[in-house]
Amino acid sequence: VWETVLAQLPLTSGSVLVAGAGRGGLSLLLAKRGLDVTSLDLHPDHFTAPGLSCQHADLNEPIALDTERFDAVVAVEVIEHLESPWKFLREALRLVKVGGSLIVTSPSVVSLPARLSFLRSAQLPYFRRESFVGCYHVTPIFPWAVERWAETTNAHVKQVSYSRANW
Repeated sequence: VWETVLAQLPLTSGSVLVAGAGRGGLSLLLAKRGLDVTSLDLHPDHFTAPGLSCQHADLNEPIALDTERFDAVVAVEVIEHLESPWKFLREALRLVKVGGSLIVTSPSVVSLPARLSFLRSAQLPYFRRESFVGCYHVTPIFPWAVERWAETTNAHVKQVSYSRANW
């Protein structure tokens, strides 16, 4: 997934917010590109990227950072864990500079395997009971819903792409 994100983020300078930074791998790659990286996570104690820091943030809540601070905001495989994904997207949009990028990834719920799974069991991959208990996947993100969110803001969806064939 990181390769797909990096390909869509052509910045070689500027500031990037990594929302839901996890252990810090993507933050480290972005910093090595020469970007000024700010990392946020619900569990900043899990962050292990050398030379970088991570601040605590519950992405379901307002983020205590200045408006239009970042050239890009990136949230990789995070939004499906949020109880308030649209609130987060509005907050992320507040943080990104005019003309900047907001890049969000999530497991595909519209791929053929996902549709067949739903047809067979009325459950989407990555949103079964074990995904809820194991990693708190609570909100499937549909492309049409993201487009409707964009209609309620000053954002527009530039591209929807999938990083894996079966996603």
